[in-house]
This record gives sequence, C-alpha cells and structure tokens, in this order.
Amino acid sequence: MTRRSIALLHVFTAAAALVMAAAGCEDVYDTRSLGVEPDKAAPIRTAEPIPTAAPIRTAAPIRTAAPIRTAAPIRTAAPIPTAAPIPTAAPIPTVKGFENPSPTSATGPLVVVGGAAFRVDVASTPEERARGLSGREGLEPMSGMLFLYETGKPSMYWMKGMLFGIDIVWIASDCTVAGITPDLLPPPLGASDAEIARAEPPRASAHVLEIAAGESEERGLRIGDAVRFVGVAAPAGGCPNPSAS
Repeated sequence: MTRRSIALLHVFTAAAALVMAAAGCEDVYDTRSLGVEPDKAAPIRTAEPIPTAAPIRTAAPIRTAAPIRTAAPIRTAAPIPTAAPIPTAAPIPTVKGFENPSPTSATGPLVVVGGAAFRVDVASTPEERARGLSGREGLEPMSGMLFLYETGKPSMYWMKGMLFGIDIVWIASDCTVAGITPDLLPPPLGASDAEIARAEPPRASAHVLEIAAGESEERGLRIGDAVRFVGVAAPAGGCPNPSAS
C-alpha cells in the first residue's frame, strides 16, 4: 500500500472508532488487526490551505463620450443686389452746320455757338433772370446759363453777388452773336454798388449766354457766329433747332 492509502486507512479507522464509541459499542478496532503498525503509519499531511483568489477588481465604469454637438446651420449669404445700370449720357444731337459740337457727351438743353456746344441752365422768368448765377461757386467747362427774354430786349447786367468771372455772349434776334463782353470779374469783398462791374448789350440783342471767363476766347467764339438752341423751349423769336426744320 502506498503511504497515502495507509494515511487514509488510519483516518477511516479513527472515524469508525469514534462512531462505534458514540453508539455504545465496546469493540475497539486495533489498527494492528488491519495489518498496520501504529508506529509505522505515515503522518497525516494536513492539506495545504487553498489560497483565496485575489478579489476581482471591478472594471472602472466606462465613461460615455460627450454628446457630439451638431454644427449650427450655415447661413447662406443674402444675394448681393446687382447695381442698376448707369444710364449713358445721350449724345448731343447732330446740328446742321455744327457736325462736331463739344463736349460730345453733354446732356440737357444746349446752346450751340459756332462749333461749340454749351450745356445750359435756362432762366426764362423774371425771378430766374434776377437770380442768374449769383451765389454759385463756378461753372464747369462747356456749360453756362441762357437768359431768354420775351421782349427780345435784355437789360444791363452787373456782377452783384457773383463769386467768379464770366464772359457774356449777346445773341441777336437773327440767331447770331451780336457781341461778346469778356472777363467780367466778381466785386471785391465790401465793394459798394457803384464799384460793381456792369455790362450793357450792344445793338439789338434778344438773349444772353453767360459762360466762364476766358471760355469765349478759348472756344474761338466770334461776332457773327450762328447760334442755335437745342432742347430749349424758347419764346417766340428764339433760335430753333435747325434739325427740326
């Protein structure tokens, strides 16, 4: 028998003796009757303690991902309004005898003198003629003011209230240049009425054209030059647009 078997037999015999004693039996088993000498029985090896399993570490709770923030909807840019087309200036109508007036892109009422076309403001009432160009700071090149008279007899002109110099072109009833008064200067500050420059019309003059000082010479205007109004509602005796005839 193996040592392990002998040890188990001793354990069994001891257990049986205890049971018999408890039951009142007087018979005692002798280990020697089993063929085992007590002194030679192998010591009973106590079972090694079963190591307790290490505590199971609970897994750390899984952190849920933060909710993904949805991007704000992209606002589409408002459509940029397209700029309205800039109207081009109407060309100066071709006037018979004045095929190349300048400036070529002028608009509005015109007075054509010789070969030069002037864009004009029209003064046809007594109030407009009395105010004239007083208080203005100047005139653009190739522009001026046309004074129309129903009587056909302009009065004397003076420079009261003027801030810049002018040339006066006197227009006869036959639609020609009756005379030119150049370089009328504005009065000095504080000048009396007696010191203010004046100009009187030569012979029979029906209408007046005021332009910037020096422009009559620069444009080559001469006495006797033909004069025509374009786009001007002239009173009886005015100078009509020859293209309409």
